Amino acid sequence: MVALRALALALVVAVLGTVMHQTNLNGLPFGSGLALLIVLLVALNLRKIRASGWIFFAGLAAFIFFIGMDIHPDKMIPANFNGYIWSYGSVTIAAFVAMFPRLKNR
Repeated sequence: MVALRALALALVVAVLGTVMHQTNLNGLPFGSGLALLIVLLVALNLRKIRASGWIFFAGLAAFIFFIGMDIHPDKMIPANFNGYIWSYGSVTIAAFVAMFPRLKNR
C-alpha cells in the first residue's frame, strides 16, 4: 500500500511538474522553481518511511524519463534551460531526500 501511494504521488508530481516547468515570470524560471518545490515537499513528506522515499525517487525518475522521450513530435520536456532544471533537478532532489532520512533531534 505504501509503494502504491508513493508511485501514485510520483506520477502526479511528474505530470504536474512537466506541465508547469516552462513557465517564466519576468525572465525567471518560476514554473521550474515551483515544480522543484513540490518535489521537495512531497519527498520530505514521504521520507517518514524510508522505502517510500526510494520508491518515489525511482517512480519519479521513470515517469520523467518516459514523459521526456521523443515518441511524439510535440516534446513535453524540451532540451532547454527549464527542461534541464526540471528533468535533472527533480530527480536529484528526490534522491537526496531519500538518501538522508529524518534526523533525530538531540
